[in-house]
Amino acid sequence: MTNKDHPFSWQALGRIVVVGLGLFIAWRAVSVLVAILIALMIATAVYPLVKKLAAHMRIMPAAILVFTAILTPFILFGVFITPKLVSQIPSLIDALHAILGRAEFLPEAWRTFDAVGYFTTHGMDFLTSTKTVFAGFIAVITVFFLAFYFVLDNKRFLGFFLDLFPEGERDRFKGTLLEVARLNGLYIRGNVVVSLICGLFLFIVLAILGVPFALPLAIFAAILDLLPLVGSTLGSLPAIVIAYAVSPVTGFIVLVLHLFYQQLENVVISPAIYNKALDISPALIFLSVVVGGGLFGILGAFLALPVAASLPAMIRYFQYYRK
Repeated sequence: MTNKDHPFSWQALGRIVVVGLGLFIAWRAVSVLVAILIALMIATAVYPLVKKLAAHMRIMPAAILVFTAILTPFILFGVFITPKLVSQIPSLIDALHAILGRAEFLPEAWRTFDAVGYFTTHGMDFLTSTKTVFAGFIAVITVFFLAFYFVLDNKRFLGFFLDLFPEGERDRFKGTLLEVARLNGLYIRGNVVVSLICGLFLFIVLAILGVPFALPLAIFAAILDLLPLVGSTLGSLPAIVIAYAVSPVTGFIVLVLHLFYQQLENVVISPAIYNKALDISPALIFLSVVVGGGLFGILGAFLALPVAASLPAMIRYFQYYRK
């Protein structure tokens, strides 16, 4: 075997080193990349609203109005409702502990576990930790500021990506990017609306039946309903358990109404909101949720479906590029 069979190339070695360093930096900065990805998804969901307002004013005040309208409910919720919810958490855990203690089918260790004491010594320290609260606050503010500037400077940001491609490919790649942004925005806006409907429905049901902790249980169900496939079921379990503690009849009614709503959401609400634009097979949804959850936990599971919704457009582009 001669040297010509395997020629040594400093250029090839340099490319390998650069790619390796890039992958290493990306892995070490995965939290930053996830924050950028979340900001991009928020920007794609918000941009159509900003664009409509920008037809009547400059884009800067339009973006400020839209982001202010989005953030105001969260600020009001954090100031007026969150303290009450946190104060109710020990009572909620106490009620769950009492119910589990009466469940003979559960193991002895589960029925005798002191959930209230464990939460008091560990959970409250986490919730009241200044460092934890401050870090979470900074992370949320950073994501929204990134999304704001992505919306505000969308043309320059899009041009940056287009400049990476040959001039003959830019128009088609731009169409692919716009299609991916449209699908992500449609999914995020629709998912938020569906989750709000789920939380409102459960709150009305629990309030009418006189189930305690109706508001925190409904908020918990609405948040988990953002998770594809299993979110609605997991989010309703605490409400069903608490309703069963009130009476078996109440628990059965909540269970039946939840099953009814779940079918209504799958058959009527979601198709009407998404307008059949996100035609993704259940197998792909399940696989994307499993992979996203395995890589990045709960956050990855939340972000898995928007990424999966973008795959068809990206695959079509790469098929065209190969041809």
